[in-house]
Amino acid sequence: MTKLDEIIDLLENPNSRLAEALLKTKTLLHQLKQKHLAEWVKHELTGYPEKGEAPDYRLVRCETFGVVDEVRERHLKFPMPTMHLDAEKQKLLTTIPVRNSIYVIEENCRDRRDSTGDKPAKGMTRPLPIELIAWFQPQIRGQIVQIWGEPNMGEYETILIAVRSRLQDFLLDLRDSIGDVDGDTQLEQKAQQVNIPEMFNKALFQGSNIYLHMGTGNFQVTGSDVTMLVSNLAAKGVPTEDLKELETAINEDSKAGKPTVEKGRIAGWLKNIGGKIAAGAGSIAEKVTVDEIKEIIESFLS
Repeated sequence: MTKLDEIIDLLENPNSRLAEALLKTKTLLHQLKQKHLAEWVKHELTGYPEKGEAPDYRLVRCETFGVVDEVRERHLKFPMPTMHLDAEKQKLLTTIPVRNSIYVIEENCRDRRDSTGDKPAKGMTRPLPIELIAWFQPQIRGQIVQIWGEPNMGEYETILIAVRSRLQDFLLDLRDSIGDVDGDTQLEQKAQQVNIPEMFNKALFQGSNIYLHMGTGNFQVTGSDVTMLVSNLAAKGVPTEDLKELETAINEDSKAGKPTVEKGRIAGWLKNIGGKIAAGAGSIAEKVTVDEIKEIIESFLS
């Protein structure tokens, strides 16, 4: 087995550590004389710097809360209104880039799965400066003492899905282009005949949008739309591997016309999920019914 096959096997295992696959990918890129492509891998492993931009798949929604003192009561987690703020301030408060290393994100997602509800894992709240209290005080009857942001933890799962999926796309394309090889030495030789940088950039940086072709017209679903769907289902306990299969089902069904939950691969996917829920498989059975999942997907498709 080559190192390329080894990494692909890791990515196909939903229980494997994504950080381990990234480390092995970094080694593979050096082995194939493509170490200049490892910058993305480096940022995913160590985190993205504050001064630079984070990828779009690392943007998550955030809610603002505060401690509010009234005459007879103290509210320890009072939701702060934002609709009165201008668009720039709303964006600052409701959307945050996640710059943590993939290892930290994995650990926090594991902590969330082991806890109850959608409470952010320890250390994942977002402190806000006291100067911003003035943005909210005119809208609040009591006295605001402290404010902070809490990210949508379900969307943290989508970061892992995005990284795993993009890396897998690149490595599968690379293996298809190189063909069968006998060991790493032959892999290195055949890789010289392939445009690896073009393949790498296409899989990792040009795949943020998914295009669904419906009939004679084109219906475009942006990456943020898909992220929202995946986020909603991940929050309901749908496993990562099933979410990836759903994306594939939507893409495939769109080629034959407008996708629907009543037929095609999406309908087959729903049947499979229904079986898992009925069998009481994992956390999904505790959080959602197949009818709820069907409703979420219908809303997305419409």
